[in-house]
Amino acid sequence: MNIPISTSLFDPYLNYRFRVRFSGVPIPILGVKKVSALKRTTASTAYISGGEPGIMHKVPGETTYDPITLERGVTHSPEFMAWACTPHAMAQHISSLDFFFSIPLGIKRDIRRDLVVEVLNRSGIPTLFYRIYGAWVSEFQAMSDMDGEAGNTVLVESLKLEHDGWEFLDPVAAASSYLPL
Repeated sequence: MNIPISTSLFDPYLNYRFRVRFSGVPIPILGVKKVSALKRTTASTAYISGGEPGIMHKVPGETTYDPITLERGVTHSPEFMAWACTPHAMAQHISSLDFFFSIPLGIKRDIRRDLVVEVLNRSGIPTLFYRIYGAWVSEFQAMSDMDGEAGNTVLVESLKLEHDGWEFLDPVAAASSYLPL
Protein backbone atom coordinates (compact mmCIF):
# COMPACT_ATOMS: atom_id res chain seq x y z
CA MET A 1 0.00 0.00 0.00
CA ASN A 2 1.41 3.37 -1.01
CA ILE A 3 0.99 6.15 1.52
CA PRO A 4 1.38 9.65 0.11
CA ILE A 5 4.03 11.71 1.85
CA SER A 6 3.35 15.37 2.40
CA THR A 7 6.27 17.47 1.25
CA SER A 8 4.71 20.67 2.58
CA LEU A 9 5.47 19.71 6.19
CA PHE A 10 9.17 20.58 6.19
CA ASP A 11 10.80 21.48 9.49
CA PRO A 12 14.21 22.98 8.74
CA TYR A 13 15.14 22.91 12.43
CA LEU A 14 14.36 19.23 13.02
CA ASN A 15 18.00 18.18 13.59
CA TYR A 16 18.70 20.96 16.07
CA ARG A 17 18.23 20.68 19.85
CA PHE A 18 17.50 24.37 20.46
CA ARG A 19 15.16 26.71 18.63
CA VAL A 20 15.11 30.48 18.97
CA ARG A 21 12.11 32.66 18.22
CA PHE A 22 11.14 36.28 18.72
CA SER A 23 8.94 36.61 21.81
CA GLY A 24 5.27 36.43 20.88
CA VAL A 25 5.93 34.80 17.49
CA PRO A 26 5.21 31.06 17.17
CA ILE A 27 7.56 30.44 14.22
CA PRO A 28 11.21 29.69 15.07
CA ILE A 29 13.76 32.00 13.46
CA LEU A 30 16.90 30.02 14.25
CA GLY A 31 17.85 26.43 15.04
CA VAL A 32 21.13 25.81 16.92
CA LYS A 33 22.99 22.81 18.27
CA LYS A 34 24.73 24.50 21.21
CA VAL A 35 23.81 27.28 23.65
CA SER A 36 26.27 28.61 26.22
CA ALA A 37 25.32 28.63 29.89
CA LEU A 38 22.73 31.20 30.92
CA LYS A 39 24.60 32.83 33.77
CA ARG A 40 23.67 35.67 36.07
CA THR A 41 25.77 36.86 38.98
CA THR A 42 24.49 38.92 41.89
CA ALA A 43 27.18 40.70 43.85
CA SER A 44 26.92 40.75 47.62
CA THR A 45 27.32 44.00 49.51
CA ALA A 46 28.66 43.82 53.05
CA TYR A 47 27.62 46.21 55.80
CA ILE A 48 27.91 46.51 59.55
CA SER A 49 24.75 47.29 61.48
CA GLY A 50 24.98 50.14 63.94
CA GLY A 51 23.49 48.08 66.77
CA GLU A 52 25.68 45.03 66.15
CA PRO A 53 29.33 46.10 65.96
CA GLY A 54 31.73 43.47 64.69
CA ILE A 55 29.04 41.47 62.85
CA MET A 56 29.19 41.65 59.09
CA HIS A 57 25.89 41.35 57.21
CA LYS A 58 25.48 40.82 53.47
CA VAL A 59 22.69 41.88 51.13
CA PRO A 60 22.20 41.26 47.41
CA GLY A 61 23.72 43.94 45.18
CA GLU A 62 23.93 44.49 41.44
CA THR A 63 23.06 41.62 39.08
CA THR A 64 25.01 41.14 35.85
CA TYR A 65 24.29 38.77 32.95
CA ASP A 66 26.96 37.07 30.85
CA PRO A 67 26.54 37.16 27.06
CA ILE A 68 24.89 34.12 25.47
CA THR A 69 26.60 32.30 22.63
CA LEU A 70 24.61 30.27 20.10
CA GLU A 71 26.68 27.87 17.98
CA ARG A 72 26.29 25.71 14.88
CA GLY A 73 22.96 27.01 13.68
CA VAL A 74 20.84 27.65 10.61
CA THR A 75 18.16 30.19 9.78
CA HIS A 76 15.65 30.68 6.98
CA SER A 77 14.34 33.97 8.34
CA PRO A 78 15.12 37.21 6.50
CA GLU A 79 13.64 39.08 9.48
CA PHE A 80 16.19 37.45 11.79
CA MET A 81 19.08 38.27 9.45
CA ALA A 82 17.99 41.91 9.20
CA TRP A 83 17.80 42.13 13.01
CA ALA A 84 21.16 40.38 13.50
CA CYS A 85 22.92 42.72 11.05
CA THR A 86 21.41 45.99 12.32
CA PRO A 87 24.03 46.69 15.07
CA HIS A 88 26.85 46.19 12.54
CA ALA A 89 25.23 48.50 9.99
CA MET A 90 24.67 51.16 12.63
CA ALA A 91 28.25 50.87 13.92
CA GLN A 92 29.64 51.28 10.39
CA HIS A 93 27.90 54.64 10.00
CA ILE A 94 27.53 55.85 13.58
CA SER A 95 29.65 58.94 12.87
CA SER A 96 27.22 60.05 10.18
CA LEU A 97 24.14 61.62 11.75
CA ASP A 98 22.50 61.69 8.32
CA PHE A 99 22.71 57.90 8.17
CA PHE A 100 21.45 57.52 11.74
CA PHE A 101 18.36 59.63 11.10
CA SER A 102 17.75 57.94 7.73
CA ILE A 103 17.23 54.55 9.44
CA PRO A 104 13.48 53.85 9.63
CA LEU A 105 12.16 54.26 13.16
CA GLY A 106 11.14 50.57 13.37
CA ILE A 107 14.72 49.40 12.82
CA LYS A 108 16.07 51.55 15.65
CA ARG A 109 13.51 50.03 18.00
CA ASP A 110 14.24 46.52 16.73
CA ILE A 111 17.92 46.53 17.68
CA ARG A 112 16.88 45.00 21.03
CA ARG A 113 14.40 42.13 20.85
CA ASP A 114 13.04 39.73 23.43
CA LEU A 115 13.78 36.15 22.41
CA VAL A 116 12.61 32.73 23.57
CA VAL A 117 15.06 29.82 23.56
CA GLU A 118 13.31 26.46 23.37
CA VAL A 119 15.13 23.32 24.55
CA LEU A 120 13.96 20.28 22.57
CA ASN A 121 13.88 16.67 23.78
CA ARG A 122 15.04 13.75 21.59
CA SER A 123 11.67 13.66 19.87
CA GLY A 124 11.97 17.32 18.87
CA ILE A 125 9.32 18.51 21.32
CA PRO A 126 10.05 21.74 23.25
CA THR A 127 10.36 20.97 26.96
CA LEU A 128 12.14 23.97 28.51
CA PHE A 129 11.74 27.64 27.66
CA TYR A 130 13.86 30.67 28.53
CA ARG A 131 12.98 34.27 27.75
CA ILE A 132 15.93 36.54 26.95
CA TYR A 133 15.20 40.24 27.49
CA GLY A 134 16.53 43.03 25.25
CA ALA A 135 18.90 40.85 23.21
CA TRP A 136 21.10 42.23 20.44
CA VAL A 137 23.85 40.66 18.36
CA SER A 138 27.36 41.79 19.31
CA GLU A 139 29.27 39.13 17.36
CA PHE A 140 28.29 37.14 14.26
CA GLN A 141 30.54 34.51 12.71
CA ALA A 142 29.35 32.94 9.48
CA MET A 143 30.01 29.25 9.03
CA SER A 144 33.20 28.46 7.10
CA ASP A 145 31.96 25.17 5.61
CA MET A 146 29.08 25.60 3.20
CA ASP A 147 26.68 22.88 2.11
CA GLY A 148 25.73 23.02 -1.57
CA GLU A 149 22.40 21.33 -0.82
CA ALA A 150 21.39 23.74 1.91
CA GLY A 151 19.21 25.79 -0.43
CA ASN A 152 18.52 29.37 0.61
CA THR A 153 19.55 28.89 4.24
CA VAL A 154 22.08 31.00 6.09
CA LEU A 155 24.48 28.99 8.20
CA VAL A 156 25.64 30.46 11.48
CA GLU A 157 28.81 29.23 13.19
CA SER A 158 28.57 31.49 16.23
CA LEU A 159 26.27 34.25 17.42
CA LYS A 160 26.98 36.24 20.59
CA LEU A 161 24.01 37.95 22.23
CA GLU A 162 24.26 40.77 24.73
CA HIS A 163 21.08 41.10 26.77
CA ASP A 164 19.34 42.66 29.74
CA GLY A 165 18.52 39.42 31.55
CA TRP A 166 16.71 36.11 31.26
CA GLU A 167 14.11 34.06 33.07
CA PHE A 168 12.84 30.50 33.06
CA LEU A 169 9.34 30.19 31.63
CA ASP A 170 6.71 27.78 32.87
CA PRO A 171 6.78 24.97 30.25
CA VAL A 172 3.02 24.36 30.34
CA ALA A 173 2.13 28.01 29.81
CA ALA A 174 4.86 28.59 27.20
CA ALA A 175 3.99 25.45 25.20
CA SER A 176 0.24 25.97 25.24
CA SER A 177 0.25 29.59 24.13
CA TYR A 178 2.37 31.72 21.83
CA LEU A 179 0.86 34.98 22.98
CA PRO A 180 3.41 37.74 23.59
CA LEU A 181 5.60 36.68 26.47
